[in-house]
Amino acid sequence: MNALNLKYETEKKEKEIALLSSDKKIQQLQLEKQNAELAGNKLLAKQKENEIELLKQSTMLKDFELKRSYDELREKTLDALFKEQKLKLAEQQQIINEKQFQNERLVRNSLIGVFIVAGIIVFSLFNRFQLKKKLEKQTALNNERLRIATELHDEVGSDLSGINVYSSVAKMQFEQDKNLATGTLNKISEHTQSTIQTMQDIVGNKPKQRLYRSTNQTNESFCYPAYGGKKHFV
Repeated sequence: MNALNLKYETEKKEKEIALLSSDKKIQQLQLEKQNAELAGNKLLAKQKENEIELLKQSTMLKDFELKRSYDELREKTLDALFKEQKLKLAEQQQIINEKQFQNERLVRNSLIGVFIVAGIIVFSLFNRFQLKKKLEKQTALNNERLRIATELHDEVGSDLSGINVYSSVAKMQFEQDKNLATGTLNKISEHTQSTIQTMQDIVGNKPKQRLYRSTNQTNESFCYPAYGGKKHFV
């Protein structure tokens, strides 16, 4: 646009100089025409008049060209301004689009980050839940083993001790009275079946009320009947 203005100003000055030169020449021709008329030389006066007309027409044409150049320059200037404004708007729109894209990317990255953090938290909670369930299951298994071991010791152990006592008594009775020994062996069989049932109840964890016997209770249950109700063991 600056180049157009410079070109227009140069052409304008050249044409203004040409117009001034034409005006001076017209004045000179008019003076010569007057002198020719005063001298009575009509042919020369007519010639000068024709030259004046041609020069005026040439001046008018140059003036018209100057105005046309001005109009063309004005149109080119407006077009350049329009293109410049359009370019600025395009640049502003590009900046807006880039900012919008950056904001969208920031929001997208934030959402991805939130989802990743949420996934990590959920995964951690799930692992903790699984670990807790596993620990609870292991604890329950250990408690069950402890229960079985305790009940076996409390109940089956005392029963086995009684059976052992019965076996010793049956051995002594067998040497003295086989019939009496047979009754004791039947008792051993009964208590063996009872012990097996007790073990099945303990392992099966059946809700059956069981009586825990002490050593003295075991002696009273097994030993005293074996000796006819007499306390031969203290």
